[in-house]
Amino acid sequence: MMKHVVKTIDRTKHFAVQSLAWQGVERPYALLAWSMLAGLIWLLMKAISGPGLGWVLMPGQIVLLTILVSVCAIDARFGIIPDGLVLALAASGLIQTGLAFLVGEAGPTGLAWTNATFASYLDAFAWRAGDAAAVFAAALALRGCYRVLRGREGLGLGDVKLVTAAALWTGLSGLPFVLGGAVVSAMLSLLVLRSEGAELRSGDAIAFGPHLALGIWLTVLAT
Repeated sequence: MMKHVVKTIDRTKHFAVQSLAWQGVERPYALLAWSMLAGLIWLLMKAISGPGLGWVLMPGQIVLLTILVSVCAIDARFGIIPDGLVLALAASGLIQTGLAFLVGEAGPTGLAWTNATFASYLDAFAWRAGDAAAVFAAALALRGCYRVLRGREGLGLGDVKLVTAAALWTGLSGLPFVLGGAVVSAMLSLLVLRSEGAELRSGDAIAFGPHLALGIWLTVLAT
């Protein structure tokens, strides 16, 4: 277990350094990596200039970024998204949902727990769990339809799990922004590859996990 964690940390650091430096096989993800870094800088500036309660949510957002960069590192190199990272994304999303509720309810005078408050607290989790279930069903349906129409996989099962876990962070309303950001990111990466002379065919598969990761990160920052 610890060996896998150490390997993941090493691969994450390698991906971050190489992509930011526009080097190695991580070159196509340079714009993605710089966008993630820009988001981190914006988050820090917002926390410094904003109300004090914003600092409560920032550790969770840093954890989110760490998980997402790890997803990028592994999917870009091996074409898989480990279940452990998906579970970490889901668990941190649930924790952040609870913290966001507490911050929103506390206000300047602190949170007074009542039966109604506790019911609202449970509702926040129930709604996010419902969103995740809806996203999982829709993503599976889309995956199946693509396979029937095109005769090949268009969306990996790891991608389905990733967007499902992401729904615990963004809610169902944030999903269009996640997918939109992912598509734009993927198109830019393909342009980078083409500019370097890579031959791309319509049937070639690309790792979509890193682009979903960027879409998730930017969506969370925007909400």
